Amino acid sequence: MRKNKVLALLLIIVMAFALAACNKNGKPDNTEPGASEPVANDRTIVIGKTIRFDDFEITVTELKVVEDLDDKYGLRITYDWKNTGKDDLTPSFCFVFSSYQNNVKLEGAVVSDDVDYDSGLNLIGAGGTVKGAHDAVPIDEINTPLRLELSEMFPLEEMHYTLEIDDLNLYR
Repeated sequence: MRKNKVLALLLIIVMAFALAACNKNGKPDNTEPGASEPVANDRTIVIGKTIRFDDFEITVTELKVVEDLDDKYGLRITYDWKNTGKDDLTPSFCFVFSSYQNNVKLEGAVVSDDVDYDSGLNLIGAGGTVKGAHDAVPIDEINTPLRLELSEMFPLEEMHYTLEIDDLNLYR
C-alpha cells in the first residue's frame, strides 16, 4: 500500500512539471494523412485509428484487463505516439486517459507488473515516435460497463475522445 502512495505522489509531481509540455492551442487536426493510415474522424477511440492533435498523434493499439498489485483490476492501454510538433515532448505529459463507471470518474493509479510506463516518460524529439507504450486506468467493477476517455493533459479547449466498453471481460 505504501508503494502505491509513493507512486501516486510521484505521478502527481511528474504531472505538475508537465504544464507547458504539450500543445499550443488544443485543437485536434483530424485531416487524413494518407490512404494507408487510418484516422479517427469523430470523437470515438477506435483501436488502430490515429487521433491527431496539433503537436502529437496517438494510436491506441490494444486494450487489456490486468490485475494490479492490490488484486484490483485495471485497463492497460497500449499505444503508439508521434511528436508532430517542433519541440521535444514527453508523451505521458501530453494526454490523459480516464475511466468512468456508472458515470463516476475512477481515481487512482494502476500499479501492475503488466504495465510499463517507462517508454511514455522519455523526451521525444520532433518527428520522433514511441511504439507499444503503456498507460492504465482503474476498474472498479469488472462486470460493469466502462467509459474510457482520452484528452489532452492541459488543453486550451476541452475535447474528449471516448470508447464505451460494455463487457470488460472481453479484454481479459
